[in-house]
Amino acid sequence: MFKAENVRVVMLAFAIMLGFAASGDLRADPSHLCPGEGIAVQLGSG
Repeated sequence: MFKAENVRVVMLAFAIMLGFAASGDLRADPSHLCPGEGIAVQLGSG
């Protein structure tokens, strides 16, 4: 069903979201960067 590459992308996305939540960046300044944009940037650069 899932390719190994897709699994890596999903794990990366979760790691990014968890990292933001842990550091409180989203709660501190939610208008700075929405999770979707952050993930898109990571996928584009990766």
